[in-house]
Amino acid sequence: MWSQCDRSNPKGELGASFGYTQTLGGYDGGQAEYVRVPFANTVAALKVPDNIKTDEQVLFLSDTLHTGYFGADIANVQPGYDVAVFGAEPVGYFATMSSFLPGAARVFSVDHWPTRLRKIKDLGAEVLTLIMWI
Repeated sequence: MWSQCDRSNPKGELGASFGYTQTLGGYDGGQAEYVRVPFANTVAALKVPDNIKTDEQVLFLSDTLHTGYFGADIANVQPGYDVAVFGAEPVGYFATMSSFLPGAARVFSVDHWPTRLRKIKDLGAEVLTLIMWI
């Protein structure tokens, strides 16, 4: 169960809803490196306050927390469950956090970036290093 967060309609379909399904897609999703926001001056865009100086301070303003929570929710995580989350990037971080909320007994985080795994281990996750071959 996933949606196209990086690119929502690679076949060039018309219409768009910022990275959602093929039916509504057309623009890069909120997890893409760049996001096209047509009519940004008329939609509910928020200006980052001047006192916020670094990207890290506003990093999770988009949909990363919600997406991670939704993943745990649609997986129907229950007390005592063992959960595996593939990817310790921001969405995976919040999916891990959200899996603990309903009482998952163990959450395994799988990634190949040591810095991500160190951070997610602080949540109580058991980390597994994925070895990449090229």
